[in-house]
Amino acid sequence: MMSEKKLTIIRQGDVVIIPADSEFVQKLFGMNFDNMFTYDVHIVIHGEEHDHELKGNYKACNLGEDMYFVDIENAELKHPEHGNVQLPKGKYIIMRIFDWLRRIARFGRTRRFD
Repeated sequence: MMSEKKLTIIRQGDVVIIPADSEFVQKLFGMNFDNMFTYDVHIVIHGEEHDHELKGNYKACNLGEDMYFVDIENAELKHPEHGNVQLPKGKYIIMRIFDWLRRIARFGRTRRFD
């Protein structure tokens, strides 16, 4: 049985922000994010109506279409309708919620959770 702390996911409309320091998240993505090499990039995730834009001090690595690993010093995810989300220092995965749910469903079909 996993003895891990509760995973807290932040949602901003159709985008989710997931802490990448979780053992479960690292298993789900099949990679260890501790030594992930990051770049200075500008992140815009395309929402259904408006884009979500990450502003601030961070480095990131593209993991796929509208899916990023980010190492944040201090940043804010901005959106004109859902309000802004302040993100404290840490490592996160930012992606669309539908892709997150698909990934969890696929993971659950192929692995046991104990």
